[in-house]
Amino acid sequence: MKPTFIDSDAWEKTNTLMQPAFIRLLDNIRKLTDELSTWKTSYQETLVWDADISEEEQGRIGLLQQELKSTTDNDRAYEIEQILEGLPKPYPAYEWKLERGEEVVITDVWELCYRICFTLDYDPSIDRPAQADSTLFDGDEVDWSSLDEKAKRLVTEILSQLPTLS
Repeated sequence: MKPTFIDSDAWEKTNTLMQPAFIRLLDNIRKLTDELSTWKTSYQETLVWDADISEEEQGRIGLLQQELKSTTDNDRAYEIEQILEGLPKPYPAYEWKLERGEEVVITDVWELCYRICFTLDYDPSIDRPAQADSTLFDGDEVDWSSLDEKAKRLVTEILSQLPTLS
C-alpha cells in the first residue's frame, strides 16, 4: 500500500531517506542471510494494482497492452495508447524472497524501506499519515550509522521469525 504523509516535510524527508534506506536494507539482507546456509535469498519485481481496480479491469488493460505490442497498424497503436493513457496503471513492487525446500517467505522490500524511514509507530495496516523518522538525520544530512542500525534491526527481526534457522 502506498503511504500518505502527515505533511510535505514528512514527504521530503522520506524522499531523502528512501534510497539510502534501500541501500542499507539490501546490504544488511546480504550480510545477515550469508549466515543462513539453508535459506536461498532472491529478489523479484512485480506489478501491483490499487485495491479498487478489479481483476476484470486489470485483464482488459493487459489485453490492450498485448494488442499494442503486436499491432502493426500505426493508427490502431495510437488509438490504444490514447485509451491506455486514461486507464489506471500498476506500480512496481520489489520483493525479497527466502526459500528453503517447499518453504517460501516473501516480503515487500518497499514496505521494509517505509518501516525504516518512518517513525516506530508506522503500521501499514492502519490508514493514517506517516511521519519520517527524524532520528535518522544529523541536521539536514542522513545519519548513515543510525539508518544502518535500524535496517539491521529490522532484517534481524524478520530473520528471527523464520522457521528454525538451521
